[in-house]
Amino acid sequence: RIVAQKVGPGFPWGTTPTVVGAPTGRFNHLSVADSDGSGGAVVAWRTGPWTVTGVQYRAQRIDSSGAPQWTAGGEVLVDSTIVGGEITLWNLNNPPSIASDGEGGAFVAWDDPRRSSSGNPEQDVFIQRLDPSGSRNWDSYGVPLSPDISGTERSPRLVTDGVGGVLPVYEEFLNLGAGDNWEVMAARLDVQGNRHWEYPPYNDASMDAIDQRDGLVVFDGSGPEPQGAIYVWLDEEEDDLYAQKIEVSRPAGDDCGQAIEIGPGDYEINLAGSAAEMQASCGGVGADVWLRFVAPANGMLAVSTCGTNDFPAQDAGVDSVLSLHSACPDGGTTYEHDCNDDWDSGECAAQDSGLARDSFLQRALVGGEEVLIRISRYSSSFNGPVFVHVLFEQAPPPTDNCADALPIGVGTHAGSLIAATTDSLTSCAGSESDVWY
Repeated sequence: RIVAQKVGPGFPWGTTPTVVGAPTGRFNHLSVADSDGSGGAVVAWRTGPWTVTGVQYRAQRIDSSGAPQWTAGGEVLVDSTIVGGEITLWNLNNPPSIASDGEGGAFVAWDDPRRSSSGNPEQDVFIQRLDPSGSRNWDSYGVPLSPDISGTERSPRLVTDGVGGVLPVYEEFLNLGAGDNWEVMAARLDVQGNRHWEYPPYNDASMDAIDQRDGLVVFDGSGPEPQGAIYVWLDEEEDDLYAQKIEVSRPAGDDCGQAIEIGPGDYEINLAGSAAEMQASCGGVGADVWLRFVAPANGMLAVSTCGTNDFPAQDAGVDSVLSLHSACPDGGTTYEHDCNDDWDSGECAAQDSGLARDSFLQRALVGGEEVLIRISRYSSSFNGPVFVHVLFEQAPPPTDNCADALPIGVGTHAGSLIAATTDSLTSCAGSESDVWY
């Protein structure tokens, strides 16, 4: 049985511990716990088959008096007989990890071989959010921490981010140096389970396959800006401990409804910390930032990310994706005008000396028309800085050409020379632009 006791001074719940979980016919072990924010606790553990089949992870909440609050025996987070996978890998005794949301619910993560099979020893980390009633808020049996479905992950640790989300750290088997090795990976998920980012606090580019492991994380929510998560891990090259801080604040323009108002000009935005609200027709996953442009008159809008993929070195930057929208995405409707990934024409030639990975779009607009510019990245790229260049060429007036001269009568007539071209010269000057009546 999994039991709990409150201490000090004495035993406020009595000398007999509270039974947190004792599902019939199972042995229960590897328990973890965190405060529920109101005098109780949320507990998670692993339960294995005794007289019944199926490895499971379960969770239970106990209140300030020690009374269980959720389903008797605990809420089942995952069951190997339902999700599948190689049973020998399910029998690895790896503990779960838990972080209370401070409101009676919790985030729980665990190792899970559901994608494994005979000869394919794949192990992944999955995570679930339980609300104060014990209901599973995300996918029925958890969401994967890593988007790499072919990778191997293990040993998650969790801490909340202070705004309803969670900051996991875990080990992932990668090839970042000259050989395969375990790397400590960091991620951030919001309260809906959307992944905002995932990357290593330290990229081991050494020539040896050195493992980074045993990651821990705390949230620096009370310190000066930028607030962030502090990660600590063991580097096995000389068995040293390292630490790194990652900013976790969301960038401006992360939500389409709060798109950044812009005009013509050059901008640098950063996809780090953002979450993708949709996927455009030509790609763009994992992250996006939104800009809002309102046409000052009839004209042509041109938007590019020229120079991005060659920053800070050739082909070392973000592989950007651009799309234009008439409104913010709503459910399955994206309101997309156009989308571009990897523009290979001349607009970016001077700033993209390597692979064609920058993007370019243009669209004719009428005065007062609003367009939303979405900046995202290709699936195999990463979150980082993107250079955005916005140009607007106003359309010439309708009477720009002599052949289109406007018939008028006696009176006062208003017009404009803005964006007008020149049809001819006159003897008393007037050589820059003209309109005709």
